[in-house]
Amino acid sequence: MISVLVLGIVFSSGMDTADNQAYYNRHLGWMLKNVTFKTGDLVFRRGKSFASQAVLLTDKNSNYSHVGILFISAGKPFVIHAVPDESGDGRDVIKCEKLESFLSFERASRAGIYRIPGLSEETLEKVVGWGRKAFDARLRFDDEYNLSTDDKLYCTELIWKCYRSVGIDLVKGRYDNLSIPLMSGRYILPGRLICEHILTKIHSL
Repeated sequence: MISVLVLGIVFSSGMDTADNQAYYNRHLGWMLKNVTFKTGDLVFRRGKSFASQAVLLTDKNSNYSHVGILFISAGKPFVIHAVPDESGDGRDVIKCEKLESFLSFERASRAGIYRIPGLSEETLEKVVGWGRKAFDARLRFDDEYNLSTDDKLYCTELIWKCYRSVGIDLVKGRYDNLSIPLMSGRYILPGRLICEHILTKIHSL
């Protein structure tokens, strides 16, 4: 009986209540109106899917489970990202969507905007250009999480390779070495991109 009660408290504490949704949407709306986004910004989110929870349990360096790269088109912010389990048929490809959709309450409970200060617009366009080519090519999500190939990409791999295309290594040659069931090898977790202190936080919610 006690164990059931404890489990109930744990699960209920994470439930999406109407108050939580109103609070989140209010702050998201403020951010969309008041934060000046730049092409090349990285947009992190704490997701709500089972895959997100698995990342959060593995990654001890951040509170985020997913990341995309932002670009501005006709004055509107869009995000390019590689995400699993959203197609319904297991054939997930790299996506491009509005920032407000990427950070919707249905998908996120927390978010952060990060950037590398001091980079020229020309450099940032090249960075995002690499990601846009991956999107245009309809590259698949890399469910093997293999950093050595470019024909499929997972979320942090996409970001890392976007910046690596202009000679910037966001992880400074350091990776997350995992040895757990079904995942053993060299990976890049969301927290790795933040903990190397190349990125500066612009805003969070």
